[in-house]
Amino acid sequence: MTMQAIKVSNFKAFNKNTLRGFFDVEFSFGMILKECVLCEKDSKQWIGWPAKPYDKRDGTKAWTNIVDFVDNKSKYLLQDEVLPLVLAAMAEAGR
Repeated sequence: MTMQAIKVSNFKAFNKNTLRGFFDVEFSFGMILKECVLCEKDSKQWIGWPAKPYDKRDGTKAWTNIVDFVDNKSKYLLQDEVLPLVLAAMAEAGR
């Protein structure tokens, strides 16, 4: 999956548990995904796509996807395109 142009903007560092920061992803065709997250655990990094919280019956909090993919291959292909851009934005922000 090679997107014509992808831009990461508005990176904000935030360290809590696996969370490392928030950012937006802008696509050349005009779509913006807001409030994506960069996560990290055991030196592995991944992107969390937009989601919203809800309370489960047992009182704990869970998250449901706002953006989803037709399959894992599509999700990981996009992640592979975006993750280096996020890491560059994080470095620019001075993590």
